[in-house]
Amino acid sequence: MTTTQMPSSATSALSPIRCAATGATFLGLIYVACWLLAASGLGGASHMYLSLFGVMPIGAVSGLVAGGLCAVAAGAFLGALFAALYNAFGFLARR
Repeated sequence: MTTTQMPSSATSALSPIRCAATGATFLGLIYVACWLLAASGLGGASHMYLSLFGVMPIGAVSGLVAGGLCAVAAGAFLGALFAALYNAFGFLARR
């Protein structure tokens, strides 16, 4: 079996698109989980996370849609920002 060595610069860079998709999925799923807990009455503090992305009443379906979209957009932005900053500081990597 042969192994292929990749250049060190290719292995240390993060894809902004991949990080944006990961952030969007993560924050979106967390928002839905918190909304379900708050709507069922089981999540005591989950309303605090929901209030980050919307001002709709707890348990309102319109709050799930609007807040969920805002959470997805924020996750995509933060994921892409993280990847861009990580790649920008790549010069600090050990060689």
